[in-house]
Amino acid sequence: MDYRLLGAAAKDGRIVCCRLYDLGAGGIRLGEPKMPESDAAETSRTLVDNNYIHDYGEVYPAGVGVFLMQTSDNRVSHNEIHDGNYTGVSVGWNWGRAPYASR
Repeated sequence: MDYRLLGAAAKDGRIVCCRLYDLGAGGIRLGEPKMPESDAAETSRTLVDNNYIHDYGEVYPAGVGVFLMQTSDNRVSHNEIHDGNYTGVSVGWNWGRAPYASR
């Protein structure tokens, strides 16, 4: 599995002390690509801490080590991320200038 995914409406999640490596795409993804319809539907308050993510993007070079999409109030701390083909941590995502939930 290329992603540890906490999707729609996940609250107070914890991704802690994981080793993710030799990945076809990215490592950890929080949220959904589409803006949530309400605060209750939004993924939020997730802790991503002390993970070791490396050698990702082996098949899909645009893979991201930690990718936070339409999600807010998260904490990403003390992670070691290296040897990916693209971004280590990406926060906020939206096509165009439409409103977004990332903060």
